[in-house]
Amino acid sequence: MSGNVRYREILRCLANRMSQSQTAKACGCARSTVQDVARLAAEKGVSWDDVAALTERQAHELLRGTRAAAGEGYAEIDFDRVAREMARDRTMTLSLLWEEYAASAARNGERPYMYSRFCESYRKWCESHDVAMTRRYVPGDLGEFDWAGQTMRVVDPDTGEASEAWLFVACLPYSQKAFVKAMPDTRTESWCAASADAFEFYGGVPRLLTIDNLKTGVTRHAYDEIVLNRTYQEFAEHYNVAVIPHAPGRPRGKNSVESSVDKFADRVRNALRDRTFFSLDELNGAMALEVAKLNAKPFQKRAGSRDQKFEAAERGALQPLPASRFVVARWGREVTVPADYHVLCAQDGVYYSVPWRYVGRRVQARWTRDLLEVFCDGERIASHARDASRARGDKVTDPSHMPRSHRDLLEHDSAWYRSQAAETGPSTAAVVESFLAAGIAEEQGWEWCEKLLRRRQTVGRDVVEDACAAALRVTSSPSFKTVNSLVRNRTREGGQGQGRPGRDPYALHRF
Repeated sequence: MSGNVRYREILRCLANRMSQSQTAKACGCARSTVQDVARLAAEKGVSWDDVAALTERQAHELLRGTRAAAGEGYAEIDFDRVAREMARDRTMTLSLLWEEYAASAARNGERPYMYSRFCESYRKWCESHDVAMTRRYVPGDLGEFDWAGQTMRVVDPDTGEASEAWLFVACLPYSQKAFVKAMPDTRTESWCAASADAFEFYGGVPRLLTIDNLKTGVTRHAYDEIVLNRTYQEFAEHYNVAVIPHAPGRPRGKNSVESSVDKFADRVRNALRDRTFFSLDELNGAMALEVAKLNAKPFQKRAGSRDQKFEAAERGALQPLPASRFVVARWGREVTVPADYHVLCAQDGVYYSVPWRYVGRRVQARWTRDLLEVFCDGERIASHARDASRARGDKVTDPSHMPRSHRDLLEHDSAWYRSQAAETGPSTAAVVESFLAAGIAEEQGWEWCEKLLRRRQTVGRDVVEDACAAALRVTSSPSFKTVNSLVRNRTREGGQGQGRPGRDPYALHRF
């Protein structure tokens, strides 16, 4: 199996009673990959509950192992016969035709496809042969979301300037109950907020969700790959709904939402065409009344209304809402941690620190309105509160992310360097004083003081004091390079305090 397999999402979809074909679509992988993961999980006794709290990498490590054996051949499906039987009698079901197919395969000693694969194969055959496939909806099973094609206008009461309001439309195909809301734009934040409002309007969440190939939800939809927007994928996981984008181009099978866009959005817009709205809240309040009328309006060709059908069969079939509303988060591009161990938040231009040991690793930033997090291989390695008052280019540093040498440099000041040098000896104190006086500000000498005093940990206080004394005999303001050269000479040539005969171990060879 590929290293890009989303084990957690596959197990979540399977636990949510999705077929293997639906799971493959939602996860952007081949059905055979879903089969392999399912068999591997069964062999190891792993379920969604076991990986829900794990990262993708941990789930991969938990599941990887023996590759499932290749399956045997399957009985061929007579799609022409299936299409003829479905067209001959409107009461015919794919379930009955699959049972007949499975029985025929068993008589011939062949292995039949499972029902879900049978239906998926027939759907693909219908698309390639320009045959319309009749869909029968299950209460609470499917939701369809989309943006309406035309917009409405909101007028600023102070300036008189008009701005566009985009209409989000949601529909539950079984009951045809619809939801419409005006949003200021079609960005990912608005798409997620409107989707969450739709779930709250219905009082629950369908098992599956089909959307159009809009960029706010789908990053890529090709023949062999479906990649959801990272933020929208998190949205789907938060509400435990599997998202299946429609096929690109002009797909079949999205009649419900297209019909709702035409009937509901156009009906609402036309009913309110002579009114002027001065805020989105005012517009949404008026639209809510119009949508309520349409949902309560009786069907023309069957008993009841959308509201009645929803309350009778669909409300109770929906999944419960999560305990908290989804908080929209944006993801930055994957980047390599630079030497200063700070990562850019693209939205506000501020750099945030990560632990220094991740320098050179590939990481990705994720931010909400109040929080920024950084992830490496699916694991969170840093978290910072976002401050809108910071200027672009500022750096936010967590001291625990710094190496000890950098943290010491940040915490130490001139008084600390003077006290530590005095404890070492008078010559060290004099050298430190010269470092602090060398520049316009004492802070310019802190780095050299830090390096000099840190040498005590490797060679001892006495060696540092003696080297400083030797340097002061030559000049009243020695550089760190001079003192450090004497320290190295002392440790290299003198061993444990004994120099070579005839040579001063503190002699200055180079300046």
